[in-house]
Amino acid sequence: MRYEERVLGDLVAISSDLSSAGGYERCAGLIKEEVEGLGYPAEIMPSSGGAPRPNVKVEIAGAGPILLASHFDTVPIGPGWTTDPLRLVKTGDKLYGRGSADDKGAVAVMLGTLKSIDGASRLKTGLTLCFTADEEVGGAMGLGDLINRLNGLPAFAIIADAGSGKVSCGASGIVNGEIIIRGKQGHAGYPHLARNPIQKVPVVLGALEELSARRERLRSSLNLPEGQPHRKVWGRLSPTIISGGFKNNVIPPTVTITFDMRLLPEEDMNSAMAELRGTIEKLAKAGLADVELGPFEGGGNYHTDPGHPLVREFLKVAEAQGCGRGCVGELVGNDGRYTSRKGIPTVGLGVIDDDSNIHGPDEFVRLSTMERITRIFKHFLSNRLN
Repeated sequence: MRYEERVLGDLVAISSDLSSAGGYERCAGLIKEEVEGLGYPAEIMPSSGGAPRPNVKVEIAGAGPILLASHFDTVPIGPGWTTDPLRLVKTGDKLYGRGSADDKGAVAVMLGTLKSIDGASRLKTGLTLCFTADEEVGGAMGLGDLINRLNGLPAFAIIADAGSGKVSCGASGIVNGEIIIRGKQGHAGYPHLARNPIQKVPVVLGALEELSARRERLRSSLNLPEGQPHRKVWGRLSPTIISGGFKNNVIPPTVTITFDMRLLPEEDMNSAMAELRGTIEKLAKAGLADVELGPFEGGGNYHTDPGHPLVREFLKVAEAQGCGRGCVGELVGNDGRYTSRKGIPTVGLGVIDDDSNIHGPDEFVRLSTMERITRIFKHFLSNRLN
């Protein structure tokens, strides 16, 4: 059994979603034990503020360190599994289990990379490994916290929480928020004495559909992997929840439409929100609906210059080991937001194949994919050996 497969099996056996008491601590302890067993120091660093997350930091001295980052928290198991989600099940080249592809498989690859480097103390540059416990809920108490507590900022960051086919040089951001339609509460038997906000929902949804169509015409400079509906990363806006009302004979005072807006990697969030706000205000001024933009939060998009020397070097290694040529953009976000925010050139490459079914039942990772990504990381780092 390969080292990475054995480690992944140990990690999958630990339930580490947000509702699993002690799962984060056990995963962090296992990772620390593995790193120290390979002869390197590892430190568990609970995040500062909020509910502490036990992140694991490994720093191997050297100038301009290379950062590898992944996470060991997962989404809940959920229904529909045909295998035991907390036991790594091998079927041919596939390894099934919750978190196997997102992102415990990448944790195993990072540990396998560390094991495979002969004499990491001879690295021309330093090496930093970050294993975090908060990515599935935004990462603020994971890499967002840990990046501020390193001994020195890395010169280059590789986020091992990404697709396996091509290197990514940026990721979409997200804005989550609410649009509030106001009415006047009253008895449903006397609708003339009330004002029903539910009846204005089609008007608001129609305006959002027009804005969604405009956003879909936006294009990033970054291409997408094959098989997507557009060649380049595009803007997206989706209403996701409509809520309102509390009794069948009461006209509610408000209706709330929750939305999910995806930003281009290089898009300014304030500009995107200004267009959305303008759409809402236009409805209100025209008297079509008593509507306003409610609370929202977002960001997380980032873009790295594909021409940066370290990016070009990493692309060359990845392509030599079977990755597609050039770099792409991610349709969803990852922890690269926190490294890019610090001005660190950031790319993504992980073990997630297109059919890995992450976040779903029977999630799996291919052992051959793990082996290939381990080779890429090893060869890239080996180029920095004295």
